[in-house]
Amino acid sequence: MKSNKMIVFALILGATVFALSSCGKTTSSVSTVTPPPTLDTTPPAAPTGVHGWYDIAGGRDYLSWTLSSSADVLAYEVYVVPSGGTPSLIASFDATIDVMALPIVGTDGSEVYRVRAVDAAGNTSAYSSSVIVERHGWQGGGTLDTGDGGKGNIVD
Repeated sequence: MKSNKMIVFALILGATVFALSSCGKTTSSVSTVTPPPTLDTTPPAAPTGVHGWYDIAGGRDYLSWTLSSSADVLAYEVYVVPSGGTPSLIASFDATIDVMALPIVGTDGSEVYRVRAVDAAGNTSAYSSSVIVERHGWQGGGTLDTGDGGKGNIVD
């Protein structure tokens, strides 16, 4: 009974591999060992310049930031940070967005926000610096709909 013996060697990346028959002939097909793609584990740069502002004409509070300097950013995540608490994600935006209308509140107050970037590989940046935003209670017409999960919808 004829048996096949197999010898396994560790291959070096970029090495060329030939098959050798028992009578000493090499195959005509050639394979080159190629490395697997490198995984991106580098987080993007954090957004900077986070600040809040109030649009008097529209009666809305806004949050703005300077886009990350990293080229592979896909999205931004905006977090509200309760006093002494854990940041809570309130919104996500694609990489071209640098401003958001904050949820409408019923009364004046202040809230802490921060933003972070997410890249194509799913890596997240460090949080931006925290910013305290002075919030303005809704002064417009209509009724503040409080059954909207905190989104601040106005019902006329």
